[in-house]
Amino acid sequence: MSTTQQLYLSRSGHQIVFRPEGRCTAMLAEAIAHFIQMVPTASDDDIYFDLGKVSALESTFAGLLVKLIKQSESNGPSVHLLTPSQPVMASLTQMGLARMLNVADSLPERADHWRALPVEDVDPQELADLIIESHEALIAADPRNEAAYRKVVEVFKAERQARDAGPNPN
Repeated sequence: MSTTQQLYLSRSGHQIVFRPEGRCTAMLAEAIAHFIQMVPTASDDDIYFDLGKVSALESTFAGLLVKLIKQSESNGPSVHLLTPSQPVMASLTQMGLARMLNVADSLPERADHWRALPVEDVDPQELADLIIESHEALIAADPRNEAAYRKVVEVFKAERQARDAGPNPN
């Protein structure tokens, strides 16, 4: 199985389209989260995730989708999945998330002018924080996710606490 991952963006007016290819990993999720933080979005924007060429969806990426959907409910941009692949839908269904997703078969406007977004330039602390937030969002979205993801949250929170405490003076 290929571990290649790519992330492309097309933005036109109020339509923002992310097109990941390969595996939707924590690194891709962090790149998307970073872009959304840096580029202003409005409540009348629509964010689409074209997941047709995705071979697998990791939990941090799924948690980011949940976070963005929850933000859209409180005056954020609307979030849509575009033609998700069968492995993506299977993962989302297994995590109990399929019911909360808006799935579209096509874009309202054609997506042109694609550009590649950097994926490798990840801040480890921001990534760790995103992993915590994403997995907490998965647990909040469906309590059945608690058994699978609570330990992930605990481990990353413990590491963050240790990092924030600074070096041990022994």
